[in-house]
Amino acid sequence: MRVMMRPWVVCQRCIFVLLLSSCPVFSLRPEPSHSQLKPSKVNNPEIIRLLEPKHALPTHLPSLVSSPAYLPSNSYIAQVSKADNPGLASYFWNLSHDASNTPESVHLTISPVGKHLAALSMNLFRNLPNPTVLESGKIHKPLEFSLLPLAISTTPWVWSRIDRCQLRKISNQTDSIDKSWGCYFKLPQHRSQPPQTPASERISSLVDTFIQERNTDKHLSSKQDQDLRALNQVQASKYLASQYIIAMCFRHIFTLTSETQSRVEAVQSLLTTWPKSDDKNAVVASVHIRRGDVAGFNCSHKQVFRPCTYMHEQVMRLRGLQEIYGVTHVYVMTENAQEVELARDLAPEFTWMSLAEVYSTEISTPILPGSDEKMNIEFYLHLLSQQSSFDGKIIEKHVYGLLADLDFASRADVHVLEILSCTSLSTMRLSHGRKGYMPPHVPSVTRKMLREPSFCGMGGPGAKEGG
Repeated sequence: MRVMMRPWVVCQRCIFVLLLSSCPVFSLRPEPSHSQLKPSKVNNPEIIRLLEPKHALPTHLPSLVSSPAYLPSNSYIAQVSKADNPGLASYFWNLSHDASNTPESVHLTISPVGKHLAALSMNLFRNLPNPTVLESGKIHKPLEFSLLPLAISTTPWVWSRIDRCQLRKISNQTDSIDKSWGCYFKLPQHRSQPPQTPASERISSLVDTFIQERNTDKHLSSKQDQDLRALNQVQASKYLASQYIIAMCFRHIFTLTSETQSRVEAVQSLLTTWPKSDDKNAVVASVHIRRGDVAGFNCSHKQVFRPCTYMHEQVMRLRGLQEIYGVTHVYVMTENAQEVELARDLAPEFTWMSLAEVYSTEISTPILPGSDEKMNIEFYLHLLSQQSSFDGKIIEKHVYGLLADLDFASRADVHVLEILSCTSLSTMRLSHGRKGYMPPHVPSVTRKMLREPSFCGMGGPGAKEGG
């Protein structure tokens, strides 16, 4: 089955789609001492500032891109955050309806997890100016399965086996795009044409020229060996422009179906401590603490090949952001509620929030035979799916929790991320796409993760790798 990806107007990343207008917008506290930019008479979107050199940009833009933390000044954030952010909905729509463009295929065979969300947005970016066609993916045997002395079936693919998305009659090792990806996100045929505004047309024109130059001159490739420390002002602007487009690809892809959106909102309603929209003094940070199959509480039983960050390390980074931006509230994205309790003990000056305390999606994976490492959650659930008593509810809760978690984290003003984490990368792209500018964050993803992360691939026969 083939479906053409088209744009959407609804704000998506309030995770995926809570209406943009419903997402609280918090203004950062002024910090004149960190000002790098004189106020501009016109508050243009960041992408226009990046692609039209006549507009003022931070003087030290190259150093911002290459630094361990991406920390633009409050004055710059105040200007770009006030600008209209139409995104690239019209641009994507026009591409997909231009008969002269040759569609590129991307195969999807699973429900959303961090690596697949990040990989798909990169694939759309790579394919530009051609539109992307979503196709059913081949169900394949993950490499990790070969490490287990167990017989493992590969039909059906476990991540699609949840309520409304049961794939119990899969044949020929192929699933259905309508019952996998289309179970969560609106497919193109269910989207309406976005409005054409002067702002969207101007941005579309600039992006179209930028993509043509990229494909012709390769002025700033996303190769792994790209040395971001050597960028000049123009190159840094183009690099950040490319990240804006990738973020808009992310925003474009993810519009929740009405059923999925209602379920995500129901999960989010359980958290009652998020600042009210009229709280003008609230500045929210998100902190990602990767646990689940990666590690246990406080990095116990961690996997050797996947970094685990201690909470006290993230708190140190958080305090650095607090000094600059005046953080008051912190949302913790984690599977382990104990980590939130530890965070409160370490930094009681913040108001801590987490869905993990009111909606547990933690899945306890066993330790690999003959090892101290935890089993990867995907093939652990695949093993469970072969049991006759398996009904998919454990996955259903996990997926809706992930969507709600990503939405909350992306609403934050600033971010404390995990290194080499596809979920952190997805949070940043959703936040960037929704806001229209790259928000302050640490560690910086501009050096580590926005350069075709090979660890965020979708894999599988016939599938395009995510990096």
